[in-house]
Amino acid sequence: MTEIGISIDQASRRYMMAFAAIAATLAAVPLPFATMPALTVLQVTLVSLLGRLYGQTLNFSQAGGVLSAIAGGFLAQVIGRELIKFIPGLGSVVAASWAAAYTWALGEGACVYFGDLLGGKKPDPQKIQQTMNQAFKEAKVRFKGSVWPVADRVSTPSNLESGSGNGA
Repeated sequence: MTEIGISIDQASRRYMMAFAAIAATLAAVPLPFATMPALTVLQVTLVSLLGRLYGQTLNFSQAGGVLSAIAGGFLAQVIGRELIKFIPGLGSVVAASWAAAYTWALGEGACVYFGDLLGGKKPDPQKIQQTMNQAFKEAKVRFKGSVWPVADRVSTPSNLESGSGNGA
């Protein structure tokens, strides 16, 4: 760690974990499709914040455009997350873990996108989708049942420095 502070990657993961926890909390509301607008705003805000960490200043509309560009293949999973809520009890638990996993994967995809821009490269949509797919798969397992035990491990600076808390 430098004297200036934590790296962009570490800061990104802290924000991603916080936003994933909020997404899980929102998605746990047992009303199908009721939380989609709030989750969308949350995820657009995450993309905008991550962009700032990478030196990209985006307004809300631009962040929404980036979100659409990097997350296009996940629409069916978002709809599935809402439909599962029709199963009382279990549906909300599954929806919460999926929302956390999707938000985490979205953050990973945004980091690849903005990292490419920071490095002077054109973002590669295939690389972004592969990153998101892998991150979503891993995060579904990580967030199964609860986001909070993972959040406890990620949020400590010593875990981030050692690499043991980022789960990546």
